[in-house]
Amino acid sequence: MIANFNATTRFEKQALFARNEKGNAVATFTSSSNVVRIRRRTIAAKYKALDRDRRQRKQAFSLSALRLTELQRLYTARWGLYLPDDDAGRDDLLLAFHQIPNIDACIEWAAAWAPWLHREDALALAHQTAAARQWLKARALGERLGLTDAERTALNIKTARPIDVSDEALLERKRVRDRQRKARKRLAQRTAKTMPVSRAEPWKAEGISRRTWYRKRRVEDGTKPVRDNSFSITADGICATTPPAIASGTPKKSIRLVRVEAEGLVGGPSRKWKTRFPTAMRLNKEQRAYAKEAGFEPDKINRIFEMFRDHNISQRTYSPDWDQAWVNWVDREILIMDEWYDRQRQQRWINQRL
Repeated sequence: MIANFNATTRFEKQALFARNEKGNAVATFTSSSNVVRIRRRTIAAKYKALDRDRRQRKQAFSLSALRLTELQRLYTARWGLYLPDDDAGRDDLLLAFHQIPNIDACIEWAAAWAPWLHREDALALAHQTAAARQWLKARALGERLGLTDAERTALNIKTARPIDVSDEALLERKRVRDRQRKARKRLAQRTAKTMPVSRAEPWKAEGISRRTWYRKRRVEDGTKPVRDNSFSITADGICATTPPAIASGTPKKSIRLVRVEAEGLVGGPSRKWKTRFPTAMRLNKEQRAYAKEAGFEPDKINRIFEMFRDHNISQRTYSPDWDQAWVNWVDREILIMDEWYDRQRQQRWINQRL
């Protein structure tokens, strides 16, 4: 007989359902009164956790508290409101006692989960566990609980490993999830940004040239370009340079940079604005292929290269080893994005605990 109830919260759904061998959700309770009690216990536990976090917000994270929460979630899915009065129930009670820091809390937990246990017996068991407290590793705990991969996935258990999946398979599964998560984040970043003017091409809609459109916009904004005559990069190998005396730290190695202080030799005084970037300072196929292999989309690669080139121009430096400088810049972008993803993942994990 399957119970007829409506579980609304994620914790209640995990508590009221277990997974069979085929991975389908199966109800574990038949009494509506037990469902109400579990909901009340869930609400009380949430308020208690919030109050504890407000009082102990500056304290270090407790892995025992997390494991106790996951054990309670598993016990609710397997046994319902109370632990059974048999060897399996007593073993589950003992595992929970090893995660509780003090004896009074053990007595309180036993009264809520094992009302069939006398207070004297619970007190003796609490003193026994406090005298020889043990901490099982994730694999040992999963084997002792007989935890399956279906239960672990359905109940979102992290501190115990399943008995039917190896450590190598779990590690590979985590790598796949990380790659998919990073791909989703990059897709969200790419779709959230507005289209640049160079791709929108508004001058075509107005029926004018690109240069005329930019000139009109400068006139409307009341701005004009300013030239710095002390700095110019014009053609490959034509600029006069000072001896290399600047080193820029990068994730892999230091790239030798050359300070440029010469006038451009292309164009002349009458064609100051006709100077183009030298070929060495343009994005080539090898550089684009390296960034694409790192996981960046074409639009993102173009924006990263513009930032890379503008940074070197603003610093008045030029690297003779331009390709290696680009590789280090891409690696730095990957490290920045990975750190951002890790911070977001930690924040989501903290929010789930509240």
